[in-house]
Amino acid sequence: MSRLVPDQVPEADREVLRLVAWERLTAAEAAVVLGCSRATFAMRLLRARRRLRAQLGGVSTEAGPAPRTTPSLSNGGR
Repeated sequence: MSRLVPDQVPEADREVLRLVAWERLTAAEAAVVLGCSRATFAMRLLRARRRLRAQLGGVSTEAGPAPRTTPSLSNGGR
């Protein structure tokens, strides 16, 4: 499997993913940061996650079940 290089992920996708994964913002909070509606942010996040999954594992970007949004703590927080 090839290694994903951060530059392969579009900046707009990195931004929305960073707000929820790194900054731990809710969709409503992140929408305020980006100056858009919560619905718009939620759609951007959904599409960014689909594209990232496709790049990481060759998964289809077609509509499917929504990913679980609660992070797993089974790795001890690492």
